[in-house]
Amino acid sequence: MTVFLTGITGLVGCHVAIALLQRGIRVIALARAGEGGSAESRVMRTVSAYPGWAGRKGPLSNMLVVEGDMLAADCGIDPDMLDMLKAHVDVVINCGGVVSFSAPGEPVPKLRVNTEGLCNVIALTKKLSCQRMIHVSTAYVDKGGRDAAYRTEYERTKHDGERMLQSQAAVCDIDAIIVRPSIVTGDCVFGFTPVFNGVYPFIRFGAEHWEHLQSTALESWLPKAFSENAGVNLVPAEVLGSLIARLAQTWPDQARIITLINPHNWPILDLFKATAEYFHQHMSSNAAPARVQVSTLQALQAEASVLFKLYESYALASPECLSDSIAAELTAEEHMAMDNRQAWFEALLDWGMAVGWNRIGAGS
Repeated sequence: MTVFLTGITGLVGCHVAIALLQRGIRVIALARAGEGGSAESRVMRTVSAYPGWAGRKGPLSNMLVVEGDMLAADCGIDPDMLDMLKAHVDVVINCGGVVSFSAPGEPVPKLRVNTEGLCNVIALTKKLSCQRMIHVSTAYVDKGGRDAAYRTEYERTKHDGERMLQSQAAVCDIDAIIVRPSIVTGDCVFGFTPVFNGVYPFIRFGAEHWEHLQSTALESWLPKAFSENAGVNLVPAEVLGSLIARLAQTWPDQARIITLINPHNWPILDLFKATAEYFHQHMSSNAAPARVQVSTLQALQAEASVLFKLYESYALASPECLSDSIAAELTAEEHMAMDNRQAWFEALLDWGMAVGWNRIGAGS
């Protein structure tokens, strides 16, 4: 089986690639060249960084990297390469996309990937003579799906992309599945992620201010929207990757929109408290928390206000499984992984600290 994959250098695409390769599925990955490096070197640096390979990187030999760009015609693929790939791809999986929070209607040029880029991937799927496509959207289209009142422009572009896929797939004779996950984090075992977006601004803020979190009442500087009831809905990347790999292999007869939502939100206050506890246990015992001066507290409040303003619309937003979708069927092991929050969260912090919260695969 051969899968054509976009978005492999991102969090979701990277874990989908890992799940596919672990199952012996051949992966043809679309990627752009980066500064000082080819598309292939960029992808290999990203995927080979996954600690789960544990020295056995044989599966990586089952991957071909194709240089291109989702925003270009034919996704920027060389015509000769396109001819070579034609009729040899069983499923196209689109994990390419951009996450950027801004007010609805506010123009964000890079969000074009979520619509125009997807349009190019659909056209490419037809040119490859492939009739099956999986597209990764977001569970946070729920609000727009109910009343067309989006929280952010990101949600609007993802919802527009879904509707465009549904209309064009019928014309192009493509059987399309849409997967809607909530906020995706690194995996539960290693915390591995090549990028730090989504929930990571919260986590990194806590990592940088853990001493202050221990010595102040969180409610004294946390914006009001982030009350005790505020939480984020998180799913680990390897669960999403495994789900998509299973869909590609088994291809369900009925479901065409599948939602992956954690049954339990993760309270934001708990995230900060867990971060402070983690660093208190792992840092030197001599690094006792300093007493927070008024000026420091004010600076903390100011920084938190700027950061959390971007996420305020999600503070009480628990996504829903819309009537056009079904809930993802997970294995017992996947449910257990999501339920073991302490190990999961410690893995996220371990990985972030190990790589200095820096993107994997950047540079030469």
